Amino acid sequence: MPLSKKEKKELIDSYVENIEKSNMLFVLQPQGLNPVEASEFKKILYETQGTFNVVKNTLFKIALKNTEVGLNLEEGENAVVFSTGDSTEIAKIVEEFIKGSKQIEFRKGVVEGKIINKEEFEALASLPSREVLLAQVLSGMEGPITGFVRVLSGNIAGFINVVNSIKDQKQQ
Repeated sequence: MPLSKKEKKELIDSYVENIEKSNMLFVLQPQGLNPVEASEFKKILYETQGTFNVVKNTLFKIALKNTEVGLNLEEGENAVVFSTGDSTEIAKIVEEFIKGSKQIEFRKGVVEGKIINKEEFEALASLPSREVLLAQVLSGMEGPITGFVRVLSGNIAGFINVVNSIKDQKQQ
């Protein structure tokens, strides 16, 4: 059943709102996706501040023109993952879902306003999580400080050894 003009406008407005409030979106080709898989995927994404929608191409193209994204849709059925959460975490979830389904393909994406292709998506999905990256940065910052403290304590330990040697010589 065709949508009325009011329903189409509401759908376009919904797409525009999702595009503008999301810090990233991934366009997928959901060929052969069954409703059970789609529901499971939606639940997983919901927990990580993401949504999954199969879009109407003509209406989504209009929504893209109404925003400053600059993304072009490919022909055929398209689904979009919107997210306001951690980009690497969502990318990992999407990549895992794509590998598990084997019928869905990544087409394009937008992360922080930059259009990405499949290779960039895979690189994003292979990055460690935000927490791991922060831990790595902190350990990298801690290394020089720890080394400096060891050098200073080594000098003091050497001085104490010299004083003890002098004390031992005077006692003999």
